Amino acid sequence: MAATPAAVLASGADATTAGFYTSTGTEPASDLDAWINYVLDIVAQRTSAVAPIAKGGTGATTAAAARANLALIAANVPTVPGGSGSSTVQADLDFLGASVTALSAGKADLSMVAAKANTTDLNWVQQGNLTADVYNRVIGGSYRVAYIGSTGLLGYVPSTRTLKQDIETATIDVQAVLALDVVTFRYKADPGGPLQHGLIAEDLDALGLTWLVDYGSEGDTPQGVRYDLLSLALIPAIRSAHQRLDAIEAHLDAVGSEF
Repeated sequence: MAATPAAVLASGADATTAGFYTSTGTEPASDLDAWINYVLDIVAQRTSAVAPIAKGGTGATTAAAARANLALIAANVPTVPGGSGSSTVQADLDFLGASVTALSAGKADLSMVAAKANTTDLNWVQQGNLTADVYNRVIGGSYRVAYIGSTGLLGYVPSTRTLKQDIETATIDVQAVLALDVVTFRYKADPGGPLQHGLIAEDLDALGLTWLVDYGSEGDTPQGVRYDLLSLALIPAIRSAHQRLDAIEAHLDAVGSEF
């Protein structure tokens, strides 16, 4: 047999949780009208959608009034520095969605990212596809030279003694360095492009200057020149020339003193 309403609601636990008064069963019968009216008031409040906050409602009949009563912000209003009010998940999501749309419409580089922001097309950015804005951007203040690691990681190379070991003076083949030929050329991929100046990787490899050669991922075929290290090769060459000049000057001073 199904339970009667009196048996189900006898404890009044839900009413107590909601902040309602509950009957103890000891009230005089003369209070029955008051209890009936109290219950009808609660029903009326719920039916008219103006339940007070203290009773678990919002005390309002519209969404805007409900947000105001609960100290919540309207949709599309930021809760970032400079904004005001309390945050709601939906309001912040709406704001972020609108902001991304606006930024994408106003920035060419963001538009490209947005256009590629689906599934595997994210690789488009990861593979180094940036816009001309990066090339033309002026960098002020402090800066570092960026390098790309074999794993694709972008960063800088530190040169502090604290991070190095087995430090020894390098032996540089000065004659090989002096044998380098600076050439002019144009890239085959851009035959009508500007005339370039540089070195040929195979020439450096043939001269034994392998530490100045980039052998690519295969590790055995010259692919490029480590121009970032080339200045190091010139230091011993300059020092050697300076020492010879000092020796010549010293000789001339000695010869001159004999007359």
